[in-house]
Amino acid sequence: MVVTRSSSKNSKRLRSADVSDPSLYGSKRSRVVPSRPKAKPKKERKYTDKDRRRDEVRAYATDAINIYNERAGTKYELVKPGYISHHVLSLCFLHHMDFTAKKTDVPGAPVEMFFAELTSRNGVRCVKFCISMGPKNLISGDKKNGCCYCSCNAQHPKAGGFLRGRNGDSP
Repeated sequence: MVVTRSSSKNSKRLRSADVSDPSLYGSKRSRVVPSRPKAKPKKERKYTDKDRRRDEVRAYATDAINIYNERAGTKYELVKPGYISHHVLSLCFLHHMDFTAKKTDVPGAPVEMFFAELTSRNGVRCVKFCISMGPKNLISGDKKNGCCYCSCNAQHPKAGGFLRGRNGDSP
């Protein structure tokens, strides 16, 4: 038998439970134990479209920064993936993207903005162009900088250098 009662001195809910004690020859004694609050179930985090896009951009940005490090002999680490734009060419997909990275071998190095142009075909990504555009806080102005393919907010280098999409060039 379980009885719920409250104490006048204590506002917590207490539970009284009958417990058989063999030393009492079958008689029952009563014991009072505080009741436990019900635990709220944890909400599971939903995997959103924004998360999927961020993960996609992260994979492309990681490839780009690794190739940049190999070619330039530097040690940059991805800080935050940015925007990516996809365009279908005759033989492959063209991807323009921006992201931020930071030098790992220089203490207090500023976060820099990068632009990368990649192509992909049959699931294989190829980094065609990757450049640091300088400290992120100094980047301003037209984001597309003459790129006819990009409709998103990927920051393009002012000096050009990307191979496809500049000033209406066809692939």
